[in-house]
Amino acid sequence: MTILRPYRSEDREEERITELAYVRGVGPEPYAAEYPAHLHIDLLPEAPGQGAGRRLIQTLFTELRRRGVPGLHLGMDPANTSAAAFYERLGMQRLPGADGSLVYGIRLAALVPTRIRSTG
Repeated sequence: MTILRPYRSEDREEERITELAYVRGVGPEPYAAEYPAHLHIDLLPEAPGQGAGRRLIQTLFTELRRRGVPGLHLGMDPANTSAAAFYERLGMQRLPGADGSLVYGIRLAALVPTRIRSTG
């Protein structure tokens, strides 16, 4: 499988991390080819419900689409039902997970760009 490199950075550390991801290639997860990007997000205990998580993830989706990334996946604790509902509201679909894990993914090409309203 050929993995395209649609992005180059002037930041050496970012470039090193990006190159590591390309060299690593597709992992053992059965969905990694379709959902190669991985998300891990933590918010401070007082942050949920204020829209910060949604804004962070929508910004990430936009940037990944700009870079030509076809999809994103994440793993989470199955006991975190509020997070699962949040990811489903964002359009993420449950994927097969091993050992009782809960995995979600989203195909980024299927997302419709968000329109930003002008206030002035």
